[in-house]
Amino acid sequence: MTRRTQPRFARCWWVLVVAACLLSHGSMLRGADAVSIAELMNAKRKGLWTAYAQSGASMKVEGRYSVFSPTLLRFLNCQDLNFVWYKEDEHFPIETSSVHSRNLEVFGHFEMRSASPVFVVRQFRTLPSDEDSLRERKDSLINSPAAEWYALGKWAAARGAFYGDEALARESQGLYAEALRREEKLLPADDLDGRLALAKKYPQYGQPEDERVQFVQESLTRRWQSLRGAHSTAADLEALSNRINDNLGGCKVPLTGSEEALRDRSSHDPIATYRNAPANERLLLNRMLWIDVRSAYLELWAKERNRDPMQLADRIDREIPEQHLHAEALRGGALDERLADVAHLTRDELLNLADQFQRRGQPEKASAAKRAWVKVKEDRLTKEGRPSDLVQAAHEYQSLLDDNESAARLLLQAAKIAPEMKEVGGQLERLGYKRVNGQWLTAAQAAALPADPVQKAAEAGRYTGMTREQIRKMIGAPDSRTRVVASGRVSEVWIYDQNAKSRVAIHFVGSADGHDVTAVKVVQ
Repeated sequence: MTRRTQPRFARCWWVLVVAACLLSHGSMLRGADAVSIAELMNAKRKGLWTAYAQSGASMKVEGRYSVFSPTLLRFLNCQDLNFVWYKEDEHFPIETSSVHSRNLEVFGHFEMRSASPVFVVRQFRTLPSDEDSLRERKDSLINSPAAEWYALGKWAAARGAFYGDEALARESQGLYAEALRREEKLLPADDLDGRLALAKKYPQYGQPEDERVQFVQESLTRRWQSLRGAHSTAADLEALSNRINDNLGGCKVPLTGSEEALRDRSSHDPIATYRNAPANERLLLNRMLWIDVRSAYLELWAKERNRDPMQLADRIDREIPEQHLHAEALRGGALDERLADVAHLTRDELLNLADQFQRRGQPEKASAAKRAWVKVKEDRLTKEGRPSDLVQAAHEYQSLLDDNESAARLLLQAAKIAPEMKEVGGQLERLGYKRVNGQWLTAAQAAALPADPVQKAAEAGRYTGMTREQIRKMIGAPDSRTRVVASGRVSEVWIYDQNAKSRVAIHFVGSADGHDVTAVKVVQ
C-alpha cells in the first residue's frame, strides 16, 4: 500500500464505523423515516453529532420549531443546534409568516462549522399539527387491535412529555384506556386470571386507580356469578374469597348493620351499583362481596367434609361476625337434633347438651332433655325388675331432675322386691319415709294413722314385752343376732347399729319352741 492510498483507506474505514454506529441507533438513516427531535437529542447525549458530521450521511428530522427566520431555523428543546439553508447566500425559500403549523420536517446533513455541528437543510416541508395527526391516526385505528392503540398512546405520551404538551398527554391516557378496553373484550367474562393480569396494566399506563379498582371488582363479581350458577367446589370458592380479599380494600372490616339499603341496590345490579358508588361505599360493597363468597364457601366446606353444624357455626362467628344470627340458628338446629336423639347420648353428652341449652337461655329444653334421657334410662333399667337397677334409676331422677317423687316411686318398687335391702331403706328414710307395720309411708301418711300402743312404746324406746315380730315391724331386722338354747329355754340378743341413733341391744327370752319369746331388756 502506498502512502497516497493510506489516507483514503483511513477515511473509508472511518465512514464505515460511523455508518455502523448510526445504524445501531434506531431509525437515523432509514430513508422514509424522520428522526424526531427527541431522538436527535438522545443521540447528542451519546456523542453522535460529531460522527454524523464526519460521515456526511443525509437524514430527515422532524419536530416543533421555536425559531424560524429567513436565515435560521431552530427546533423546540434543541436550541443549541442551528438549522441553516444549504445555500449560504440565500434565505429559506418560504414566507415564514405563512407557516401555520409548528411542525416541520427537514432533510439534510450535519456539518462541522467553527468546531460546532450545524444541520444543513436541503429540503423542508410543513407537517400537520400533532393534534391533527393524532386525530387522523385515531380514525385509522377503528378496527385495529389493542397493540396499535398502545403504540399510538406511547407516541402521544412521549411527545406530550417532551414538549410539555398537557393536551397531548391527556390524549395518551384516552388511547391507553381504549387499548385496555379492546383487550378486555377479548377475555371471557369468567377468565379471572386474564382480567387480573390486565388490571395490572392500569397503573402502568397511568389509568385512574378508581377505574382499576372498578374493573377488578367487576371481574371478581362476574367470576362469583359464574361459580354461583354452576357446580363449584369449596376450593373454588375459597380461592375466590382469598382473591377478593387480596385485591379489594375493606374486606376484613365488619359491617355495622346500617347498610341494608346499599345491599338491596347491589343485589339488583351489583356492577352498576359499584360503578356509581363513592369510595366509602365501595369499601362496604367489597366487604359484602367477600361475605357472599366466604359464606358460600363455608357452607360447602361443611357439606363436603361432613362437618358438624356446631363447627360451621363457630367458623361463621370467627370469620363473618355479621352472620351471628345464622350461626345461632345452626347451633339451635343442631341442639334440637340432639334433643330428638337424646336416647342415644351418654350421660356426659346429655349434661353437655343441657348445659348448652342453659347458656342459650333455654332452661325448658335443658329440663326436657334430662327428663327424656332419664325416662329412657328408667325403661331400660326397670325392664328386668332388679332392685339395684331401680335404685340406680331413682338416683338419676334425684341427681338430674331433683325429682324426689319419681325417685321414691322406684325405691318403693325396689322395697317390695327386696324389703331387707338396706340401701333402699336408707334412701327412703332420707326422703322422709317411715316404715310402719312393714310398709313405707310418708311422714304425713304415718302421722294420720291411729295410735298403736306397741308403736308408741317402740318410739319411746320401751321395747320390753314386745315379740320379735313386733320389733321387726317397728324398727326392721337387726344388724346382728345371737341365739342360745339351753335347758328348754331360748335366749336371743338383737343388735342394731344403723337404724338407731346409738347402738341398741334387745334381749329376748322364751321357751325353746318360741311361742312366748318376748323382749326382757333393752341396753343402749
